[in-house]
Amino acid sequence: MKVRLAVALLALILLALAFIFHRPPQTPPEPTVHGISLTEFVLRNGNTPQTRAAIRAIGTNALPCLLAWLSADPEENRLRGITERLATSLPSTPTFQPVRVWALSDPAVLHFEMTGYVFNILGPDAAPAIPNLEGFANDARGRRSAYIATYILAGIGPQAIPALQRIAANAVCPTRNEAAREVKQILTQSASGNPVAH
Repeated sequence: MKVRLAVALLALILLALAFIFHRPPQTPPEPTVHGISLTEFVLRNGNTPQTRAAIRAIGTNALPCLLAWLSADPEENRLRGITERLATSLPSTPTFQPVRVWALSDPAVLHFEMTGYVFNILGPDAAPAIPNLEGFANDARGRRSAYIATYILAGIGPQAIPALQRIAANAVCPTRNEAAREVKQILTQSASGNPVAH
């Protein structure tokens, strides 16, 4: 038992060093609200009218950062996956708790989850991102980012219909059924005069 824990701890230390010396791809600067990062602002204020107003004020300036966050699908990061498995195998004791917290606190996960929320608030204003989102949604590997991109496109509304139709027509695209369903919903909502709800 002690040997197994020692090996797990050594592996975590080696992974920590790998994280420290691994240079992640450069992402565009994160937008700020009143001098603090968008991430911190959302975490502090939650889903409030103030948060939504701030995101709308940032507008399309947030798109490069949001697209970078979406591209960094944390489920595709093998190093993170190994670290998470090792951390969860450690006992939940005060000795190992700091190691567990560090290993399970990945900003890429937070940013990835936040992307859909911010895009949903931007709605039709996010239309300039349609080509990039279509590229994510057409990913034949079925990554989670493909599904999120499909729902983001739907949240943009009628402007995204051509992209969603192309995704729905792509026989190798795992999100084609979702895209077809979203096109139908947008057209139904548009015909009834109601905004698309997501």
